[in-house]
Amino acid sequence: MVIGTFFEYKILMKIFFAFLVVCLIGYILYRTIPGKSDETNKVKTVYFYPKANVYYQVGTGKYIFFDEEGKAWKLTKNFSEEQKLSLGEKAVIENPPSPVWKNNAEDRLIYSANLYSSPADIKEKFQSDSINSLPPKPVVRRDSTIAKPPQEEQKPKSGLRKFLDKLFGGKDKQVDSKN
Repeated sequence: MVIGTFFEYKILMKIFFAFLVVCLIGYILYRTIPGKSDETNKVKTVYFYPKANVYYQVGTGKYIFFDEEGKAWKLTKNFSEEQKLSLGEKAVIENPPSPVWKNNAEDRLIYSANLYSSPADIKEKFQSDSINSLPPKPVVRRDSTIAKPPQEEQKPKSGLRKFLDKLFGGKDKQVDSKN
């Protein structure tokens, strides 16, 4: 018994293929069109001002700062010219974490040291740290009670050996080469 004809099978294959194409197009559109939740993720570059502890999102033009009164991070586009001038030097952070202030303690430490120290300060610190990392020198005591390393004990020479040393000058005597 035949379940269907060849034409019914062909129509089902076309419907299945069309369904796959629609699903593929839907998936591509879903992945490429950013939604509202992706607004913070599209920020790829942030300027950090360690002196003022302020972040500036380049893509959105928003400033993020810590509000001491509210004890929370705040986001604003409105910074006065006076505030902008008091920010100090900036450091560029590529691909920051979400939220941007997640690593604030490390950012302040790293970028403050990089921006506000001179190369001479860094070189001096490197040299002092290098010297301090060496193991301490061993203390050498000059004490007479310490045994000296053992020397080869000279064996008493036999009679024949004494005779040959006297006859040929022996190893202990240095030959004067100026003769």
